[in-house]
Amino acid sequence: MSGWKTKNLNGKVKSVVYSDGSFLTFDIVGNVVQFVNSEKYVTVYDYINACRYILQEEFYDIEFDGCVRREVKENTNECLGIVYTFDELGRIRKYVQTDYGDLEEAEYWYEETEQLPWKIVKSEFWERGMAVQVSEIRYLETDSLGNWLRREVKNTTKEVDYEAADSVFTKQKHVESCKIVYFTKEELARVNKYSKVVASSLIETQSIGLRESIPIIIKQKKGFSVWQYGLIGGGICLVVGIVFYFWKKNKKNQV
Repeated sequence: MSGWKTKNLNGKVKSVVYSDGSFLTFDIVGNVVQFVNSEKYVTVYDYINACRYILQEEFYDIEFDGCVRREVKENTNECLGIVYTFDELGRIRKYVQTDYGDLEEAEYWYEETEQLPWKIVKSEFWERGMAVQVSEIRYLETDSLGNWLRREVKNTTKEVDYEAADSVFTKQKHVESCKIVYFTKEELARVNKYSKVVASSLIETQSIGLRESIPIIIKQKKGFSVWQYGLIGGGICLVVGIVFYFWKKNKKNQV
């Protein structure tokens, strides 16, 4: 139930650019790190660790319970945030996002064991109205991992204005496309290599009495790549361990 699966994606996806101008980027373990919508509004997710991130100066905790993934906003008694529900095949079946005064949800329908939904129903509720969109989908092109590249979408939308006591129905059919970029074997191998270096360094420091580890954020910032962060973290652990070892040895000699 990684970030990839919340977006109905298979494989080690690095980025997706959609035909409406929106795009998603992921880190190497599948977390969504950035989303830009069709109006070019940028949302950045700043991960502290694998189960905690900062979004718009708010902290969110990622929790798992069976086939449910929750991203809960801190200090809200678990009332605000996002809940993803998956089925036994790992397919997303429902998405619910709650915020102050607003509710957004989506339900996904599949044919038997198919990995891509044939219908998606999205609903939004706010103080003065609501909107429901039913999307029926026909896939025109997929890649080798089963991700869609082109699809025909037929949307039926109903919008309700509570104050005006009015409803508006619209129907639209169009073709969507996207371009998917995957992490390369070299990028994956580089991360695995330096993850082993960090793990080895932690074992060495723990063997001489050091019991603290340094969290590594798998995210690129200011020109540093993932493996550079891993190397720096491992080096710091090793240096601290060596200093502690010689300090302890020197203290014994004094006695």
